[in-house]
Amino acid sequence: MLIGNKMTFAIQSEVSKFLESESQLAIGLFNIHIKANRYGVAKPDASLLGNSFKEVQLRIKRREKHTIKNEISAIDLVSIIQYETYGLGKIDLKFGENFRKQIMRDVDDNLLIWAPDGDEAFDDGSHVIHIDSKDKVRIIGFLNEEPVAKLSEIYLEASVFYEVLSTWYAVFFDDWKRSPLKET
Repeated sequence: MLIGNKMTFAIQSEVSKFLESESQLAIGLFNIHIKANRYGVAKPDASLLGNSFKEVQLRIKRREKHTIKNEISAIDLVSIIQYETYGLGKIDLKFGENFRKQIMRDVDDNLLIWAPDGDEAFDDGSHVIHIDSKDKVRIIGFLNEEPVAKLSEIYLEASVFYEVLSTWYAVFFDDWKRSPLKET
């Protein structure tokens, strides 16, 4: 299932097997596409989909709450996250420790990191950052490598972004509920 447009923003999932467990839901893949870049493992049995499903649900419930106090470029934000979280790369000296700590507080407190989400769906090093800004949503994707790889960024109308999330969530959940092939 593909909801959205891969050339701008889309969620793609494929189910190889639905499961009875509401915490697991299915085995399959969950990918996020940003400007034709795919983020996530592209294998039919890449992950349980429960965490990805719950993360989309959480993003919908927390609409307009994924915010950051300081304007910062995508590459600078990614560099701070990589340095502070994984010890990767070098930090630009223009960013003092207090600034970096504030950025990381926003990242953590406002749940800016959408992926990885706890499942194996993003074990390829994919990361996706989601920032709400009034009537816009900023999405940044990258591979957590040194140097950073596959960096992409897009600004979307909030209504477009949340419509993709809501549609994917509703269709996936309906498919799960109706599936006669559930296994325990």
